[in-house]
Amino acid sequence: SVVRRRAQAPRDRTHVSPLSDYRTTLHSVPRSPAAPRTMAFLDALSLAGYSAAAQHSTLMSLVLLAAAAGAWALERCQAARRAAPEVAGGLLAASPGGAVALPKDLSMLRRLLPELCAVLLCLSVAGALLICRANDQAVPTEDEEVWRQIRNEWPLLVTADSLVGLQAMLRVPLFASAALRAKEASASPLAGLPTAFLLLAALVQVTLLATSPKDVYHLDGPLGGNIDIAMEGSALALLAYLAAVQLRQWGQSPRCAPALAVLLSLLALGHVAWTNRMALADPGDEHLDVLFSLRHLLELAAALAFLGRALHSAMD
Repeated sequence: SVVRRRAQAPRDRTHVSPLSDYRTTLHSVPRSPAAPRTMAFLDALSLAGYSAAAQHSTLMSLVLLAAAAGAWALERCQAARRAAPEVAGGLLAASPGGAVALPKDLSMLRRLLPELCAVLLCLSVAGALLICRANDQAVPTEDEEVWRQIRNEWPLLVTADSLVGLQAMLRVPLFASAALRAKEASASPLAGLPTAFLLLAALVQVTLLATSPKDVYHLDGPLGGNIDIAMEGSALALLAYLAAVQLRQWGQSPRCAPALAVLLSLLALGHVAWTNRMALADPGDEHLDVLFSLRHLLELAAALAFLGRALHSAMD
């Protein structure tokens, strides 16, 4: 997006680097007394260094996820050995009739096979797009140096937008799994407030994409454009179906507290988004900047609500 905005900028402006445009947008935000002093921190960030750090952080996150999966598998194996020491020597357990049966963990993996295949399919499609469309970006001659710098900073993902696009792609199998297992949704930490906040965030994101010019809040790169719009629309449809199922279940024993909590949270987050936003949109389109901040705040609220429900279930 930085390259496209630089290409369409008036010729009488002096552009030094993408970071200069980034700082300009930050300084153009009308700051209120209630806004926190995080804008000075964002202003001091180097865009190039931040991109490299974000990519390094992504790789480290994958390593940590692999380590967590290994620790979970080890803990399950130890639990199985404590429960049945006589069959602790291998993955396959002997049933009472003498036949070989799959343990619970492998049965669970078989039950989750559709979700695993869907995630692998998303990753395969994303990888193919990154390989095939890496050099399909039309860059003006005066911005070739900037584009070359971006490619050096993001050698695998091509642009920073690809990271956001990949996140949107991975949401689809997650929400599809919850929608296909809607009858069991009440036992999931995703039910209730997390679903409500995620639905509002998806609605805000789709509204932002529908009302925003393509050179402002639409993603660039191999995973951007119409692909990102399709992923966000699919996530919204799946969340709407999941919310409808939960509302039918909730109608059997209605409670006003969750609805009131969502309404009050939406008003509070809307105020925070209005007072803490970046001025990326053109003058007169400040509502787009508010929608951008509101979407991320709603997703943060959904994550906190999910964590709270998961801890509550674990304690029970």
